[in-house]
Amino acid sequence: MEALQFKIQLKSGSAKTADALLITYNKSFEGHRFLMAVGIKVKRSGFDAARPGKVLKGFVAIGEQASNDLRSEGIPLNNGTLKNRIELMAKKFVLNGSQLSVWVNDKAKEFSIPSGVDTKLLLTQIKNELGKTQPDLEKVITSQITGGANELFGFWESYIDGRVKTRSGARLRPVTATNKRQTLKIVKGYNPTLTFADMDIKFYNSFVNYLEGKQYDPNSCGKHIKELKSVLNRAKYNGYSVPDNFLGWPVTRLKNAVVTLSRTEVLSLADLDLTGSQKHVRDIFLLASFLGLRIGDFPKLRKENFVLRNGLQFFDYVQEKTGRSVSVPVLPQLQQIISTWSEWPRLISQQNFRSNLKAICKKAGLTDRVVIKIRDGKPEYKIKWQAVSPHSARRTFATSMFYGWWANPLSAAFTMMYTGHSDEKTFLLYIGATAKDREAKALEMLGLKPQMKIA
Repeated sequence: MEALQFKIQLKSGSAKTADALLITYNKSFEGHRFLMAVGIKVKRSGFDAARPGKVLKGFVAIGEQASNDLRSEGIPLNNGTLKNRIELMAKKFVLNGSQLSVWVNDKAKEFSIPSGVDTKLLLTQIKNELGKTQPDLEKVITSQITGGANELFGFWESYIDGRVKTRSGARLRPVTATNKRQTLKIVKGYNPTLTFADMDIKFYNSFVNYLEGKQYDPNSCGKHIKELKSVLNRAKYNGYSVPDNFLGWPVTRLKNAVVTLSRTEVLSLADLDLTGSQKHVRDIFLLASFLGLRIGDFPKLRKENFVLRNGLQFFDYVQEKTGRSVSVPVLPQLQQIISTWSEWPRLISQQNFRSNLKAICKKAGLTDRVVIKIRDGKPEYKIKWQAVSPHSARRTFATSMFYGWWANPLSAAFTMMYTGHSDEKTFLLYIGATAKDREAKALEMLGLKPQMKIA
């Protein structure tokens, strides 16, 4: 069969402008004529069918290619098949009910759109993608119709909500899921169209610059990079194609000063005459300072968590962050403090807890100026009561156990039994122990005392 010859013809009428029609003739068409409006109006005066202009010439070329392609593909050539193919090639996509046809790499590709997919959003994203220099329609469509499950953010959501399991086969712990969701929100704010293929060093540099521009502290930047890397690691394990260079992304961890209370300051808090919310906050902070709890574990400060074994009292709980079961001995000093309480402390919101805690520490006279961090060799200071946070209780606990404020000092390994740390280096950084501190500690455990220098 000879190739079809297409031409542009104007729709008949008396108006000054007319719809441009693409037409051709063949016995396979109804009435032996194919006619299709191309959606362009043309002035009648001066129109030359032999020279219709670049855009209309493009439709002529599309018609010819469409008819040839249909024949080569073995698809019957008729009014319906030819119109659909020309429309698809001209618009690049056509949605017919739940069937989406897309023209990709000079071929028609079909997608079935599941119920529940926002087709309006899908078509908008396709149009936006077509505006790019190198559009990737398959990526946009597949991401939408699968709920993004094959892309970075879809996988991330699946990991958070438990559809993708952790290495142990369990779901993420609530506090871990919260951290990953916070990072997900920030990464989406940076660029909501990121894919696994974008995870290269160029992205890393740009994203860190973005965070710094938003005034994130270097450690906060490092935290979000760490969370992103953990998601990419899990995706790679699950068979997703992730560029390997994310493994080498630096995770910034600048040392912050350890804000802890001294032994004297803990006792001064205990001696304060407080009432109402401030009393409850002080009492909970004291409990955490003797038991080593994170603020996420404060709700576990219930009487039933205190148990008696072999004549000794212990506080038993499962850490929210790590899932580890910990049993902390209740020291006599804490038992003495608890014995003075007329009621068990009541929890309040974290925000109110923080503000009340600072006011309490101010009342207790914590007015020394302390270094809270060092950046670019320059120290940053705060008044101590301003720098104290709920986490200071846990650090106070670790420091008091290690240095033996209330009983004999414990080694790092034994203190870690109660804090839940798994790495000694991390623990020593946690309590701010210097090399000099560790040397003094070793001598103390050996029962040795430095001698005065002989003149």
